[in-house]
Order: sequence, then structure tokens, then C-alpha cells
Amino acid sequence: KIGRETFRVDGEVDLAKLAALLPQTLAVREGTRIDGGSVRVILASQPQDGHEKFQGKIEVARLSAVADGRRLEWDVPLQAVVVTHRDGDEFVFDRVTCRSDFLQADAKGTLTDATFQLKGDLDRLHHNLSRFFDWGIVRLSGQVAANGQIQRRDGGQVELRTKTELTNFELQRRGESPWREERLEIVASSSARMSEQQQLRTVESASVRLVSGDDRLDLKLVEPLDWSAPNARWRAVADVVGGLESWQARLRPVLTVEGWQVAGQLAAHAEVDSYSLTIDVSKLSVGIDNLQARGPEWLIQEPKLSLETAGRWESATSRWVAPQMVLTGTSTAATVSNLDWSQVGASGDARFRVHLGNVSRWKVQAQQQPSYFV
Repeated sequence: KIGRETFRVDGEVDLAKLAALLPQTLAVREGTRIDGGSVRVILASQPQDGHEKFQGKIEVARLSAVADGRRLEWDVPLQAVVVTHRDGDEFVFDRVTCRSDFLQADAKGTLTDATFQLKGDLDRLHHNLSRFFDWGIVRLSGQVAANGQIQRRDGGQVELRTKTELTNFELQRRGESPWREERLEIVASSSARMSEQQQLRTVESASVRLVSGDDRLDLKLVEPLDWSAPNARWRAVADVVGGLESWQARLRPVLTVEGWQVAGQLAAHAEVDSYSLTIDVSKLSVGIDNLQARGPEWLIQEPKLSLETAGRWESATSRWVAPQMVLTGTSTAATVSNLDWSQVGASGDARFRVHLGNVSRWKVQAQQQPSYFV
């Protein structure tokens, strides 16, 4: 077992040879030849001062390349060090550090009593990476800072608190509109209870809050979660408010509707109960004011739009079943009963009301207004 024997392991990867073998996998820039750099890993364990001491080190050494006749060098890509010792059955982290010209991170303590902090410069990270690799990111900038604390209380209770802040952040992928945040803050907290064997038993409370200007997301666990159960069941509520345009940009990495851009003011509330591969949504309410949605040949404008529904999502079959879904707007309204939707198809009973004059204007306006973004 690690920490109970004296050993040393050294490993090294030649980045020049790896890039030559896998240029497309590593997304090496066209016209660029990486000719220097390595990733070195060192793991060692030995007795010291009556304790079993373990050390680990990962170092990305000086990266160099030639691009269109120009010499490129990155002197300090990354160095991470972990120093820990065993105190009885528990590992104590004496030092955890990560150093680079774009990142500084430190942590110390145990798995149940620790502090950490991190600062990063995304401008510098993008500047250095984009010289060697093409990962489809046109722009990445801003500052990131994070800190957190894990504290053990009496009776096996452990509390976690973290705070992450992005300032002057911008991310733009090729062919997409940018995601910008002047100041985004994420605060998370949790209280859990450990067993006598120092294994997680229950999560008694947990919450996450995201705030950026007038945009806000609140996610909260509403009852304790039995982590030791084979099929742990959790219940949570979520509230989202803010601008549709900014939320579309934040969700783009995980949710994309090709060819559509939206704007308006959003207010949504959800109550969910999840277990195994099933998510029961007992309530989902969505309200949008001053909706503008531009898509291929359409410019939808609705002063008010609301959606009320409940149902079940089955992840194994990608199936959504809802007894009733009610969509109400100024120009359209729909009620769908016994909805059963999956990748195979959809079924249900639907009733519609459409204001043809308003809907026809959506098409005409889209033809009159050009679609572009800067």
C-alpha cells in the first residue's frame, strides 16, 4: 500500500515525440513543429521522523516549437507538488502546491480538515497555449480566484465552504458569439456526516449560488441524502432569474440550439427528485418577459410567455413523460396531455391557439432584419 513501503517511481514523456505521433489528437497548430518539452512524474515514499512520508511531483518542463520559421518557447508551463504523511489511518497533506506563470494554487490539511486557495490568469494561459495548439478557442481572458475550507466538527460532522470568482471573463469559440462576465461569483456550501471509518455517510445540506449582475442561480438540497444507500435519492429545488442572452452563453458548453439566439428576462423554478437513472420533476415553472428569439428564417417576439409542467426524465432511454404541459403566450398557447417524448418519436394529445397575424409577422420581420453579431 502507498505510504507503507519505501519506493520511488519516475516517469517521463517526451512531448516532441508525442506531438509527432499524435498531432491531430493534441491539436498542434498547422505549420507548428514541437521540438522540446517533457512531462515528468515522480512518486516516492519513505520513513521520516517516525512517519511514513509520501511525495509526488508532476512537472511540465520547458515547451518549445518552431512555427513558420519563428522560435516559440514556454519556460514555466506547470509544476505541481504533493507532500503528505500518514498519521494513524489518516493522510495529512503537509504541502500541496501548483505553480505556473498562469496559475498559483496551495492547499494543506486532511481530507476532512483543510484549506485551499487558487489564483489564475486566463489571458496568460490562452496566450501560451494558443501559440502551440489550436483547440477552437478564439479568445479566453480574465482572472479566476477560488478559496475554500473543509472543517471537521464533533460527532463526525464535516462542513465545506468554497467561493469562486471570475472577473473580466470572456470565452469565445470559433464560429460562436462570446460568453462574457464582468464579475461572476459562485458560492457553495455543504454539511455532511462521516462514519467511524471516515467514510461519507450522509449529506445533510448542500447549496450552490451563482451571481452575475442581475442574473442568479440558487440550487439547494431540501432533505438529507443517504450517501451509503445503493440508489441514493436526492431532492432539490432550483431558481434561475436573469437575462436569456447571458444564460444561453453560459449553458452553451452543455446545451446548444444551433442557429438560434435569444433575449428577454427569465424567471424559472424547478423541484426535482432524483434516484438511479430517473429524475422526477414535480414542478417546473418558466416565465419569460419580452422574448426575442432569432433562428433560421424566424424572429419570434412575445411580450409574455410561460410554461408549466411536471414529469419524469429517464436517462437510460432519453425519454421524457409528462401528464400535462401548458404553454401560454400572447400569440400562441398550447396544452399537451400525456406527452411521451423520446429519440424514437413523440405522442400525446395537443390543443393549440395561434394568433395568425402575429405569427406571420415573425416570418416577415426575420426577412427584413439581417442576422449578424460582432
